[in-house]
Amino acid sequence: MPVHKFHIYTLFLFLLCITASPCFAQDEDSIPLSVKDTIEQTLDSITKDLTDSVYDEDDEYYDDTLYFLRKEDTTSIYDSSVFKWRAVPDSITEHLKNDDDFWYANKDLHEKKKRQSGSWLERFLLWLAILLNNNAFSIFLWILIMLCFAAAVVWFLSKNHMNIWGSSKGPVITRTKQDGDVEDIFAADLKAEIQKAEQKQDYRLAIRFHYLHLLKVLSQHELIKYTHDATNMEYLTQLYGKPFYAAFFKVTRDYEYAWYGEIAVTREQYNNVVEEFMQVYNQTSVNW
Repeated sequence: MPVHKFHIYTLFLFLLCITASPCFAQDEDSIPLSVKDTIEQTLDSITKDLTDSVYDEDDEYYDDTLYFLRKEDTTSIYDSSVFKWRAVPDSITEHLKNDDDFWYANKDLHEKKKRQSGSWLERFLLWLAILLNNNAFSIFLWILIMLCFAAAVVWFLSKNHMNIWGSSKGPVITRTKQDGDVEDIFAADLKAEIQKAEQKQDYRLAIRFHYLHLLKVLSQHELIKYTHDATNMEYLTQLYGKPFYAAFFKVTRDYEYAWYGEIAVTREQYNNVVEEFMQVYNQTSVNW
């Protein structure tokens, strides 16, 4: 116990003894008024000092007994006279939730504000990132990419008249009802058809008949295996490595550009193509 409190208690007991002792008992009128006032003031001061003392956690001499006696509920470890529960107003709660420093208290609202802020590009990238994190959308996206890739491959093969299955109708002979249709190249008089096309100045059609006639001659000399549904790529494959392969490749390219590309052919261009056909005949040692 602190020394100053010990002195206070001693003085308090001493004054009580004086006022209560029979040997000092006497009428109130026999005690001077000034002395009586002094005694009362001293008692009031001592009482106030004892009742208004404040708990000090750092004071190792703090009287625990006095502390617990001053509590409203001496059986509780907490002093209900000091600690009281108070309700937090809703306005304060909402204010804290809207504070960016406490964004985790309302994550959905924070994400919404984040999406609404920034440029349209940032919002688009954020939306795309959220979309890509969705497993169902990721699967759909990959399926769509594979379908687009497959469609591009089919388009490329069709554009270049390539047949990976080897069963579709090739571009050499078409069955549509148009000029240039030939049902049987071995029975048709292709030289006569060439002359008719030249007379009409239809040089595209003349180049087509030149190419069909070349296939007919090469097949008759067993340099290629002609089939009705074979593609030009198949004939190039059969002739790969032959001495006249480059010449045949050149006339095949010219034929596809003129006929399938529907490129208008002048008389001069036609004559150059005819010379290339003649080079193939010369290199194969067969008559056209």
